Amino acid sequence: IRVDAGIRAGDAITPHYDSMIAKLIVLAEDRDDAIARMKRALGELRLEGVKSTRALHLALLDDPSFRAARFDTNFLEPWLAARTPAKPSAVPTTSA
Repeated sequence: IRVDAGIRAGDAITPHYDSMIAKLIVLAEDRDDAIARMKRALGELRLEGVKSTRALHLALLDDPSFRAARFDTNFLEPWLAARTPAKPSAVPTTSA
């Protein structure tokens, strides 16, 4: 498990920061072991002061298509859309 980061404790992150301030990298004997190792590393990762994509990555790691390596570059948008709750539609009011 390795973390490559462009920031250290005490550094300031401006509102215009690059969203990839660090990356978490794992290596394992096979895909299943790499996924398990990444889930553990994400669970133990401590990041404070900025929003992260940890929850997104944990959900992706649990997705059956991802786990089976059945995805392509068009995978993420439909995957996200299927998990985003639909906004409630406006209920028309009727006047009596």
